[in-house]
Amino acid sequence: MDLTESFPDQTFESGDHSMRDEEGERNAEHVMIKKIKSGNIYSKIPDPKDNEIFETLIENKKFKIERIISRGQATAGGEWLKEAQDEWVIVLKGEGRLKFKGKTQPVTLKSGDYVFIPANTSHRVEWTSPRTKTVWLAIAEKRH
Repeated sequence: MDLTESFPDQTFESGDHSMRDEEGERNAEHVMIKKIKSGNIYSKIPDPKDNEIFETLIENKKFKIERIISRGQATAGGEWLKEAQDEWVIVLKGEGRLKFKGKTQPVTLKSGDYVFIPANTSHRVEWTSPRTKTVWLAIAEKRH
């Protein structure tokens, strides 16, 4: 079944429906209209020739979900990534290796492997397979 046909631009309301104004009408400020969004994580995977590709799939006030595609890319030498929020990453396809500052052994991730990276943890992508596209899914919380 093609999920993009399952929910063609359907909308639904969410929010506090009990909020009413003096006349008993629903207060529109407290109702959000959202679209059902669907797709296939493996469809239309672009070729990351020079740089990793970051595609935001879903983002709201609480979290962000990204599809990351790499092929032979790594974090530049001497550079460390340090995110202000917790992050959970899984390799869906391919292979990559992460290095964490202060740890001697890198973490190798293959299809199905995941890692939780606490906020403010210095890390880097040491290696991704140059022969095949590596597809990562990253979920990050948003801190207010």
